[in-house]
Amino acid sequence: MDKNTQLNQGEVLADFALPCVKKAKLDLVILRYMAQRVLVTLRSLAEETSTVQPVFYYLDERRRRTHRLAIYKPEELLLHNELTFVGFVSGKLKPLRPSIAADLRIMDKKLVAELVNTPGLLSYSSLELQEGNWCNLVLLNDPAVKLQLKHTASHQYAAYEIAPNCYDWIRLHNGNMPTGLSGNTMLLQKTRYYTYARAGVRPTIREITYQEG
Repeated sequence: MDKNTQLNQGEVLADFALPCVKKAKLDLVILRYMAQRVLVTLRSLAEETSTVQPVFYYLDERRRRTHRLAIYKPEELLLHNELTFVGFVSGKLKPLRPSIAADLRIMDKKLVAELVNTPGLLSYSSLELQEGNWCNLVLLNDPAVKLQLKHTASHQYAAYEIAPNCYDWIRLHNGNMPTGLSGNTMLLQKTRYYTYARAGVRPTIREITYQEG
């Protein structure tokens, strides 16, 4: 990915930016893997039909880690059209209170169910990483859908009520897949870094944008 990376405020690359760019590139490797798992799964199950949305697939991963695919519009994912993606990588607080962990699981199930009626939403994948952390990948056919998702009641509750008590840090990536899933190309456009000083406190937010060089 031949890009110049700069802080969104127009600052010169700082000590903060360089290691974060490296982490973003590592996250992108995971997100690309998840996207390909969506494609392979869709192709292997292309002849199956279901009127229930979303369709869930649970994939076998190394070390018995969970990988859940919630597919909302399988036919659109198989096209070669440009896709928008959002990647969410997080590190949980340790120790995490059982009540907060339970709230997070409940909210995850609620979000998956509520997203069914969201136009432009194609899939939502969750891959378990090391130490109980997760990487989430959302695929869309319209960048404007991101704003709609952000303002749902469930998302607002998750972001402002659960997250400050659940996470140590979050990396939120935005980008596109210019030739769809089959092209296996993911281009980062923006990354937001959320750092929580302590439980229950709003995070410090810093942003890096990526521009074509």
